[in-house]
Amino acid sequence: MNKVQLIGRLTKDPELRFTKSNIAVANYSIAVNDGYGEKQQTQFINVSTWGKSGEFVSKYFKKGQAIAIVGRLNSNNYEDKNGNKRYSLEVITEDIEFIGDKKEEKVQQEEVFIPNNYKTQYQSNLSPDDEDLPWN
Repeated sequence: MNKVQLIGRLTKDPELRFTKSNIAVANYSIAVNDGYGEKQQTQFINVSTWGKSGEFVSKYFKKGQAIAIVGRLNSNNYEDKNGNKRYSLEVITEDIEFIGDKKEEKVQQEEVFIPNNYKTQYQSNLSPDDEDLPWN
């Protein structure tokens, strides 16, 4: 079985390209934390998302955003310009999901901010007097 599940943040904006047969491919990398405390390390994983999903990723995901991916590992062997053999490993996605973004969370918190004086200023509207209750 070849299955990978990762949660991380994009290290750069996805790069969208098209094959000769006009199939979209979005290439990007994500930073994934491994471990905790002093032993925590960050792994940088190359990712490819194909087809309509690739177009979606390139349109809606930007550097720094959190993403969850499910996919499979793919290894590539090639020769560089100098004739040296190179090896690369990437994840080919099968499923992608948005994960809460710190920037978005901050905006949402600011939108629902309630001033400290709200309760004292409007407290009379929150607690009806006995005369206002319908069963009296």
